[in-house]
Amino acid sequence: MTKKKSDSAYIFKASPKHEFSEYQKNIFRDIAKGTGHTLVIARAGSSKTYVLVEGSKFIPRGKRSLFCAFNKHIQEELRSRLGSYVECFTLHSLGLRAIKLRFGNVEVDYNKCWKLIATFIDEKKDIPLIINLCKAVSLCKATLSDIPSQIEEIICAYDIDLCETPVEEFIKYVIKALRLCKEQTNAVDFDDMVWLCFVYRINVGKYDYVLIDEAQDLNKAQIELALSAVKPDGRVMAVLDNFQAIYSWRGAHPDILELFRERLKPKELPLPICYRCPKKIVQLAQTLVPDIQPYEKAIEGEIINITLNDLQKYAKPGSYVISRYNAPLIKSCFSFLKSGIPANILGRDIGDNLSSLVRKSKKKTIESFRAWIIKWEKKEKENLLAKYPRASTDTIADKAECLHILCDDADTMEELKDNIDNLFKDGDEKGVVLHSSIHKIKGKETDDVFVLADTLRDFSQEENNIKYIGFTRAKKKLYLVSKVLEKEEL
Repeated sequence: MTKKKSDSAYIFKASPKHEFSEYQKNIFRDIAKGTGHTLVIARAGSSKTYVLVEGSKFIPRGKRSLFCAFNKHIQEELRSRLGSYVECFTLHSLGLRAIKLRFGNVEVDYNKCWKLIATFIDEKKDIPLIINLCKAVSLCKATLSDIPSQIEEIICAYDIDLCETPVEEFIKYVIKALRLCKEQTNAVDFDDMVWLCFVYRINVGKYDYVLIDEAQDLNKAQIELALSAVKPDGRVMAVLDNFQAIYSWRGAHPDILELFRERLKPKELPLPICYRCPKKIVQLAQTLVPDIQPYEKAIEGEIINITLNDLQKYAKPGSYVISRYNAPLIKSCFSFLKSGIPANILGRDIGDNLSSLVRKSKKKTIESFRAWIIKWEKKEKENLLAKYPRASTDTIADKAECLHILCDDADTMEELKDNIDNLFKDGDEKGVVLHSSIHKIKGKETDDVFVLADTLRDFSQEENNIKYIGFTRAKKKLYLVSKVLEKEEL
């Protein structure tokens, strides 16, 4: 950043990707000379992380600065791009550093919660119960919930299986596990890295500038940690896309934009230009998010309607096949593999969850397991609706359908378990036709994206957000895949 001798306007060095837009320049000016807190409303493909990195170069000298990266992979990448004057941490690594300073020699043990619960629940007999207690404890830490009424809301809202344990007893187990996690400070798991800072009011450091990337995905505990890091007279610059907020199911704050507006009283700056997607795809995205804009030099691109029967004709390794739900992905992935085309489903954790239900059933044959699935689905839906009559049972139905489809290609329970292990993998993405839920594919991009259009819904804002994210993964072609094309499309 330099100044002309004749005036006070900044001259911005051209970006290697493209010339800086006025929107980007306004952000840089705000970092350099602005006051107070700032929210950057950044739409899909707007290079928001890149803009934050470039913007960090305009932080005034002598200011202590923190860049909050979304995950460890991004943190490691950014450390080589950020100046030495900017500290870069994930919120978890920031918390872990502070916890070690507070408690001394602390071991990272990702199985800490499981081990503590196993001290009062028989690990040999009740693995499914321990799995679901760990899930409940994790969500309690994320949402800073620790009283019975809050825990009961979490159990119902996040579809946690009580494993035939009375709800009052299950809640007591959760409270006991939270207490044990709090008391054992010589070891921390992933959730503890943020949660314990709140519990013990640990100082994670004080910064003049706190830059927060992907702020729409933060849960309550992460928000508190990030805001605790700013000095009383410091500045927060949070970058978010409120239309990409789809993680309320795992504890992300359901209305992050309003929360930041209330807590920070910030100015708001737009970052609406999508540099990832072709113009036609941006036009489609505008039906959901009107203020997203195409890059003037972007290609036109294509939006193509096809049927499921033609999917293998067009999808090649490196392509994404994405869906609102998981069950349709299993059918498609099996089909690709049977045709000799490399394919897998993103989400090892999804496979683990399905495997836990197989273990829970204790069934020895596929026929008896199918009968168990039907009873399990019916009971889970009844329990959920008894507590929350207006709740969606889609997640329960999706799990049941996943298991039924997996059973179609298995003659024995061992084959069923192997199918789950073989389908759900994380790793190679370019050498396979990558199948994924839209939730899992968020943050990724590729040239050709195939959206299973029949799985999309539009009955809520979050469902529209899911569609928007799905459409904007494509860099060249977007295929809308339906079982049968409408007459006007034939």
